[in-house]
Amino acid sequence: MAVKTADETAMAFLNMACEYHDAANELFAVSERRPRVHPYHRPLSSPLGLAYFHALELGLKASCALAESRSRGRHADIIS
Repeated sequence: MAVKTADETAMAFLNMACEYHDAANELFAVSERRPRVHPYHRPLSSPLGLAYFHALELGLKASCALAESRSRGRHADIIS
């Protein structure tokens, strides 16, 4: 199995974040069509929040992975 570079890892996290965001948007559309039991509680709010928060988490992981790979590159340039 080939080892992924940091840029490939960051891109994988970003792609997963986009997939979770798209899924959350679809779930949001479904929840809009369902009747509300309580005026301040959206149907499917727990899975909806989980999907959006996981998309955010994966986006942050992508950002951190990319920043780490870039800082390693700069550090290598400074040392050599």
